[in-house]
Amino acid sequence: GLNVRTRIETIYSKRGFDSIDPGDLRGRMRWWGLYTQRRQGIDGGKTAVLEPEELDDRYFMLRVRIDGGALTTAQLRVVGEISQEFARGTADITDRQNIQYHWIRIEDVPEIWNRLE
Repeated sequence: GLNVRTRIETIYSKRGFDSIDPGDLRGRMRWWGLYTQRRQGIDGGKTAVLEPEELDDRYFMLRVRIDGGALTTAQLRVVGEISQEFARGTADITDRQNIQYHWIRIEDVPEIWNRLE
């Protein structure tokens, strides 16, 4: 059970969001920077009163670690292309100098990983 990356690449990306095991969805996927995105229209203050299933959207926020916070121009182009093609034009730079993409579909994760590698 711990090899969630293999399941993402071989099962979840092919069968879609509904195929994701709850233990992977709210736990092990975070090891790879994947977090369920909160549904639109749900205020952040509701996170304490609603169940995770009521909060979760069918999209992910993908956190990409940038070692040392430095990118080459070629790497920055890839970051921008992923943003445009898979993340509705989003690419947030965090306080820790990482990149966060929003609106990521599980079906697109293997291709995103391929481009990042």
